[in-house]
Amino acid sequence: YQTANNSRIHRKQMKEDSDYIKSTEYALKHNMESIISSSEIDKTVKELTRKIDEDFKEWSNITIVCVLKGAYWFMSDIGKYTNLNWNIEFLKASSYSGTTSTGTLTFDLFPNKQYIENHHILIVEDCVDSCLTLNKIYSQIKRMNPDSVHIATMIDKSGLSASEKVSAIGMDVKYIAFTTSHHDFLIGRGLDWD
Repeated sequence: YQTANNSRIHRKQMKEDSDYIKSTEYALKHNMESIISSSEIDKTVKELTRKIDEDFKEWSNITIVCVLKGAYWFMSDIGKYTNLNWNIEFLKASSYSGTTSTGTLTFDLFPNKQYIENHHILIVEDCVDSCLTLNKIYSQIKRMNPDSVHIATMIDKSGLSASEKVSAIGMDVKYIAFTTSHHDFLIGRGLDWD
């Protein structure tokens, strides 16, 4: 496993990633509106990470479960600002084909049970929308007997109240960097379209 403090290297490498370049070129080519600046993201994620660190500081067995691909940058940003030593596990769940939901969730990669069982888990997701994906992820993680499960998201565009999210997911999304009423398809900063 790797600790999140090593993410600075990965973050630098990701700047050269073709998905990042494609999403930036796509946004420019299609005159997409910028709704959150890079400096806003950095400031907000730094503040959010302080809250996460405060809540997790008493626990020694802590694991981030990063939902690939979209949440990688968000997780990397958390890793840049955290003062804690996290285990990092990855999960890849697919429910979209392009910009359209297929209605079926498949797991292409799932975390190692040894870093979930008896650990305090932070699921890091890029965007909360319908809550269907998070519901299935939460259910699968819960079966692995963690001590606790928490969710962090870069963007909440679900439009749901906290109690509605609890009903839809099975728990609240405690750490939210941004909430937006933009229900359009969002790309950039790791948010991908496939």
